[in-house]
Amino acid sequence: AGATPAKDIRNVVRPAVDLVDLGFALMKSTGDAGPKGGSYSSLRFRDGLLVAFLIHCPLRRRNLEALELDRHLYKEEGVWRINIPADETKTGKAIRCAWPLALVDELETYLAVHRQVLLNCGTHAEDTDKLWVSRQGRAMSAFAIYQAITDRTEAAFGKPINPHTFRHIAATDLASLAPECATAIADILGHGSMGPSEKYYNRSRTIGAAERMHQTFEACRRAGI
Repeated sequence: AGATPAKDIRNVVRPAVDLVDLGFALMKSTGDAGPKGGSYSSLRFRDGLLVAFLIHCPLRRRNLEALELDRHLYKEEGVWRINIPADETKTGKAIRCAWPLALVDELETYLAVHRQVLLNCGTHAEDTDKLWVSRQGRAMSAFAIYQAITDRTEAAFGKPINPHTFRHIAATDLASLAPECATAIADILGHGSMGPSEKYYNRSRTIGAAERMHQTFEACRRAGI
């Protein structure tokens, strides 16, 4: 009980809104370049979508990497949906949710433009249905996703934030900003019960809820909401 955790993430945890802002900033930095923007422009858009999506829907890296079009991600009755079967999750609990509404336009732009640019890059291009595509035209590995996210967050914040830490951030901010919805943490993280969510992820007691709320309001103000 008195043991010190091997990793103390308190020095790298940031408000969720900072990660949302980073994701949108990366995507907006590509402007209206379209297919002529080149692979580096499409990489920024892809990485921005990765960051923004992961803080909205903090999947484990294995499930994030495995997302496949028309299997795990598909459009049904005009709504983009995510459906990860129970036998593909760590806990044996299926993950079913809508793609974040705030990122629907960005997803469709990625699929229509930037994913196609990346698929046509490199000499090792392959025919893949995976959502996330590398600059070599292949499906991204779990390590490549890890590297893209940590590189972008380190460049923005001075310290890398790995994909697993996004789960801590999502749980903490949800508990801080909407404590009445705290039981939803287990669903967001794919846990079978509240136990692991409370024990390992929810750090709201050590971070000021008011500060989080103010940051959220400011983000809404900047967006004109």
